[in-house]
Amino acid sequence: MSPQHCIGPPSSADPKVRDQALRIIERQIQAAVLLGTDAVLVVPGLVKEQTPYYQAYSLSVEVLQQAAPKAAAANVKIGCSDTS
Repeated sequence: MSPQHCIGPPSSADPKVRDQALRIIERQIQAAVLLGTDAVLVVPGLVKEQTPYYQAYSLSVEVLQQAAPKAAAANVKIGCSDTS
């Protein structure tokens, strides 16, 4: 899991932040391959006043779907966790 997701989560309304989150997930996948593990952990979203649950969920799913092909090609699973 990367602490960067707390700074720039996949659920951000800002497309630049979501692109950064995608790059972080892709780096996690690369690291998993190098370390010989088959899974990474992602905190996909933060629900805030300006980002309600349904929007955070939708934006997070969009980023995870973009990361999925690289994860599948590397045989790495993406696990999701909340921030608590």
